[in-house]
Amino acid sequence: MDSEDCSIETEAENLYLKGVELERNFRHYDAIRYYRKALQLVPDIDVRMYKSNKLRDFKNQENIENRDNASSRTDDCDSDEDDYDGSEPLLERIQRILDKSDRFIIASRSQKGLHISDLPQEIIMYILRWVVSDELDLRSLDQCALICRGFYLYARDPHIWKSACQRVWKNEKLNLTNHESWRDMFIHRLRISTNGCYIAETKYYRQGERSFQDQNYRPYHLVVYYRYLRFFADGKVLMINTPDTPNIIVGQLKNKNSKLGAMFCGSYEMVGDLVYTVFKLQKIRKRNPKNSAKDQYIDLTYNMTFQIKRYKKYKTKLIWKQYTLKCADEVSFEENFEIQDHVFPPLWFSRVKSYTVESENPLA
Repeated sequence: MDSEDCSIETEAENLYLKGVELERNFRHYDAIRYYRKALQLVPDIDVRMYKSNKLRDFKNQENIENRDNASSRTDDCDSDEDDYDGSEPLLERIQRILDKSDRFIIASRSQKGLHISDLPQEIIMYILRWVVSDELDLRSLDQCALICRGFYLYARDPHIWKSACQRVWKNEKLNLTNHESWRDMFIHRLRISTNGCYIAETKYYRQGERSFQDQNYRPYHLVVYYRYLRFFADGKVLMINTPDTPNIIVGQLKNKNSKLGAMFCGSYEMVGDLVYTVFKLQKIRKRNPKNSAKDQYIDLTYNMTFQIKRYKKYKTKLIWKQYTLKCADEVSFEENFEIQDHVFPPLWFSRVKSYTVESENPLA
């Protein structure tokens, strides 16, 4: 290849690389002009550059420059990490380090387009309120705190945790007398969990009929059924008794408008460590075969009182304290059930991941 051909190919390579650089800066129209000029000089310049690894070397060199620029911006922040002895609270330490920068979230490399660090703080906080949602998914908020130091600070914002506490204990006048922060109150104070389901398994033996083939023994049947309670942050609660196992039922309790049969929908209120639930049901007493409008109904009210107790570091269970049935009919009556452990076992909390996969409304 003579010197003239070499100079033409070199010029085409430079034009092509210039087009690559413009395309990365989102100047696509100008990049096309340089690509066209390079192809006019050498029609297969793109194939030649890939085969000769020149384009790959150009990309690697640009990545090295980006890393150098990013590291130069974060040197001041990283220099404080080596001498950390644990005496300073982590939240205050991160706040002090990031105060040296003009933003809380710092990109790890040079960005050509819009980065989340360019968003105003108000927008990021609104996004986090969508993460928490109106179902108080604070666990996902803590997972966001693992992204970087900036998100750690945003996820510890006291306004978010205060709003969550006010949603849980809406009927109380809250203060931080016995707690370090609103987050500390939400985590350590007893409360109803809404990101899962409370489940109780009940077993009993039922005597069967003696077989006509053998009169020497009578069989016994083991009966197993489950009681499910699903609480919502707005004060609604669902209850169902069924022999179906949790892997079948819990996914169908995600919404308040569940179509399961024998479903009880009611409301609840928490006072101290006690949870008061009320379920109202209309049951047909006598059906009129000719005119369903004249059917007679009985109004049934189920009042259940539970006590919240902690059985793991952050998990709770519900202990039966009272169970009352009221009937409003021609002859009204009220019946108190005797609370026995084998008949009314505790309801143990189990987190259900599908309850917090998506959000319908942000935290108010």
